[in-house]
Amino acid sequence: MKLMVISLILLLIPLSSSLEFNFSSPVSIELNETFKVSISLDTQENYDVKIFVHNSSDSSISRAEIISMILADKWQDSWLYIPSSFPSKKEYELKVTESSGDRELCVQLRKTNKTSYFKECKSILVNLPGDYPPTQINEDNLPESNNLSLQPLEDNKDAPIQTDNLSNLSIAQNEEVIFLNPSPSQEFSTKQDTLRSFIIYSSLVLSTLALIALILKPRI
Repeated sequence: MKLMVISLILLLIPLSSSLEFNFSSPVSIELNETFKVSISLDTQENYDVKIFVHNSSDSSISRAEIISMILADKWQDSWLYIPSSFPSKKEYELKVTESSGDRELCVQLRKTNKTSYFKECKSILVNLPGDYPPTQINEDNLPESNNLSLQPLEDNKDAPIQTDNLSNLSIAQNEEVIFLNPSPSQEFSTKQDTLRSFIIYSSLVLSTLALIALILKPRI
């Protein structure tokens, strides 16, 4: 009977001393980027708050493995508790100052003036600046009415010229050649007309001179 009572007491001790709470935070952040952690717990009791990101490879976390800072009245080492902070304050600002990669974010609560604490942890990815993957544009999702080209402008320099443009260009060039350089047939026609005009004018002049000579010839 005594053994059963002792066993029951031992079972009840962890239940009475446990504290279940939740917190929300980003799953991915950037190095030296300020982010927020919100704690959810329905209580009226005051708790000291300790929130940190660490790079420890086991459950034993030393102060040297804390790689974050938390904002209280000013930025301070995340190793330190913010006394009597919760529940009057439920949202906290942090930043990771070193050691990018897959890390662990932990929140610890302890009743003010007590030494025992309650801890919850979750994974967080710490990226170097500029490591976020670029937004991918899916060409299949573009509307059919939008004839957008995802190729750089330089890629279009080798694009073939349309046949219509070549035809128009050829016609313009031919017209310009005809205008500046008359064809041999046109040149021949111009010389022939000039010779004909010269013969006609020469005949008229000779006829006129002969007529004048006849008029002025002394009569016998």
